[in-house]
Parts: sequence; C-alpha cells; structure tokens
Amino acid sequence: MVFLQSEGEQRFPKFIPSDLNQHISHFILSVRNKGGDEFKPSTLRDMISSIDRYLHTKSYGVSIINDIKFHKSRSVLKMKLKNLKKLGKGNKPRASSPVSDHDL
Repeated sequence: MVFLQSEGEQRFPKFIPSDLNQHISHFILSVRNKGGDEFKPSTLRDMISSIDRYLHTKSYGVSIINDIKFHKSRSVLKMKLKNLKKLGKGNKPRASSPVSDHDL
C-alpha cells in the first residue's frame, strides 16, 4: 500500500481494476532494498507471489501470475529477472564442478 500511495494512488489494490497492472509493472522496475540495491531475482518473484496471494485473499478475481490481464506485469518481471541475472544478482548455482582427468 505504501508504494501505491507514493504513486498518488489512494485506493486499496482490490479497488483498482484497470490501473493495477501498470502499478505492478512500475513497482517491479523501481523496487530496491533499503540500501538502494537491486533485489535477487528469487526475492522479486517472491514479492510478486505475495502480492498475488494478497489479492486472492481480498477476492480480487484475477491472478497476476495466471491471468491475461497482467500480461504486461509478467513481461516486465521476466525482463527484469533476465537483467538481474546478467548483472550477477542471480542465485549462485549449487552444482558441483566435474572432476577433471588431472584431478583423478
């Protein structure tokens, strides 16, 4: 709700039928941690899932994750996640490196 207020929006999310997609897209592009750094991709995905769950509990009627109405938000999220991974913000792989012949 704080983000929406900073955008000049005074209505609760469940009462924003057409502009919510735009607000969520802008949120995805602008959200930063307290230090001003970008979040990890998994954290950003978790935030969007939390917003989706909140809207579901408020009987919003559509899903950010599944509904065509939020196609723009999902496209912005996908682009942002790809960019964050290019910047090295992605989660580090936990796979072990293969053993070389020299090591054997």
